[in-house]
Amino acid sequence: MSVTRLWPTWASTVGGMLDAASLVAFRCKRCGTHLRVDVEAIAARRGRDASLVDAIGHCKVWDCPGRGYFLAALGPTTPLRPLVSTSVEELFRRAPPPPDHDPDNDPDRPPPCPPGINAVTWAYATASERKRLVGQARG
Repeated sequence: MSVTRLWPTWASTVGGMLDAASLVAFRCKRCGTHLRVDVEAIAARRGRDASLVDAIGHCKVWDCPGRGYFLAALGPTTPLRPLVSTSVEELFRRAPPPPDHDPDNDPDRPPPCPPGINAVTWAYATASERKRLVGQARG
């Protein structure tokens, strides 16, 4: 028997999470690190209608080639819940296997953040946005 989870409106889209001022985190399955997620940056890059339900992301910890999933809570007193419709194990079983790669040679990994630039903004920026950020930092 298949179980389908129904998500509250605030958890269904990035815009709903922003409007509800919810807390969003990322958990890497490989290193176990929990990272706070900049929902505004995701909305700016992917749009307010984007969903983090069943989304798999790449770990942002240096030298960790792991992937992980997103968690959300409506407020600081509410526990973080995985944004996974079945189970975490099933989500990763259905996902394509990660590329067997050396993290230092990963073309999708952003270059190291230069001094004077916000690391989160740098991590989510496109190549042209990074050029603009470097130009602004140099003055």
